[in-house]
Amino acid sequence: MSNEKNPAYLTVSQVAERWSVSENFVRRLIWDGELTATCFGRAVRVSREEVSRYAAAAIRTHAQPPGALRHTKPVRGRSGS
Repeated sequence: MSNEKNPAYLTVSQVAERWSVSENFVRRLIWDGELTATCFGRAVRVSREEVSRYAAAAIRTHAQPPGALRHTKPVRGRSGS
């Protein structure tokens, strides 16, 4: 069951804030079919289960999770010997 502090569905804004990404990034995931959303009238919501599923899939495929920063420098090799 859900309550006001722990709703079953999150807004695009809440998902973006949770992942430290822009709302447009979340909308793009929805548009591309990578993140499933539900419309309640004109309101777009993402279930907590879907947010968890997407994050787990990103971890399983070793993808960089949303909002994560890469702190490594690119390796520059020399061609030849």
